[in-house]
Order: sequence, then C-alpha cells, then structure tokens
Amino acid sequence: MKKGSLKKAKQSKIDAIMHDNYTGDDVKRYIGAVTEEFRGQVSAVAEQFLGLNEKVDQIDQKVSSLDQKVSSLDEKVSSLDEKVSSLDEKVDCLQNTSKTHTEMIGRLMTDVEEIKIGMLEKVSRQDFNKLESRLVALETIVFTERGKNVGRSAK
Repeated sequence: MKKGSLKKAKQSKIDAIMHDNYTGDDVKRYIGAVTEEFRGQVSAVAEQFLGLNEKVDQIDQKVSSLDQKVSSLDEKVSSLDEKVSSLDEKVDCLQNTSKTHTEMIGRLMTDVEEIKIGMLEKVSRQDFNKLESRLVALETIVFTERGKNVGRSAK
C-alpha cells in the first residue's frame, strides 16, 4: 500500500466510528474494558520486570562472589610469586655453593693424587720395620765394637 492509501484507510475507520451512535454508557464500558486490559498488561510487564530485577540481583551477587574469589586468587598468586622468587635466590646460592664445592673437591683430588704419588716413593710399613730391625742390629754391633775398642785403648 502506498502512503496515501494508508491514510485513507485510517480516515475511513475513524469516520465509521464517528458515524456510529454510541451512548456515554457504551463508551464508559468500552474504556473500562480497555483500561482493565491495559492494567492486566501493565501488571504482567511489572511482574516480568520484577523477575528480571531478581535475576539481575542474583547475577550481581554471583559477580561479587567471583570478584572476591579472583581477589583471593590474586593474593595467592602474589604470595606464590614471592615464594618462587625466594626459591630462585636459594637455588642460585646453592648452585654457587655447589660450584665452589666442586672446585674444592677437584683441588682435593689433585692433592690426594700427589700424596699417592709421594707415598709410592716412600717405604712401606713392612719394609720400614725390616730396616729398623737391621739398624738396631747394626747399632748393637757398632756400639759393642766401640765398647771393646774403648776398653782396649784405655788399657
């Protein structure tokens, strides 16, 4: 339909209503019925609005609860970050200590190797005991001979 024909259709409905002879009571009943229907629709919209408000309140409570949980998690993550940083420092310290100990062990191994080589050049305990026995025997002979020589020279 074109604009002009739409206006003509509306105008014809208005003319039809105007030409009908309605009494004041008819109009009152009609307006009362329309008002009642309108109130029913407004009441339904109000109920739906209240229902939506309740849902919005529930969602708001859930969002508040989630905000609290996120804040709590943020605090825990911050605490864990601090602990990890502390552990990183301790690990670095332990690595440095381990490096120092490794160097010390290396020097000790070198020293032990030198001691081993030196010990190979020395006499074993068994050989030492044999040498000691021989020395005691020689000393006994030498001192005994000296004693005899001293006694001869004194005469």
